[in-house]
Amino acid sequence: MTGGGVAALPNNYYGSTSSTEYVLTGSMPYGNGWKAAAKQIKGSYSSYSGWRFSTFSYSAQVYAVCAS
Repeated sequence: MTGGGVAALPNNYYGSTSSTEYVLTGSMPYGNGWKAAAKQIKGSYSSYSGWRFSTFSYSAQVYAVCAS
């Protein structure tokens, strides 16, 4: 393996009452491949409680560059 990286994360979405954001938290070589960590942050808005956010782990697509 000569390198690698992470494919583009999905587009963030910001609406008037909901939002979804993706954040890459790290990427590194791992064994014979590549490992990445990302988070998905979902927001929802209500007039009663305002904005509330929840964080979830997200599997980012990775790729490796190999040379023979």
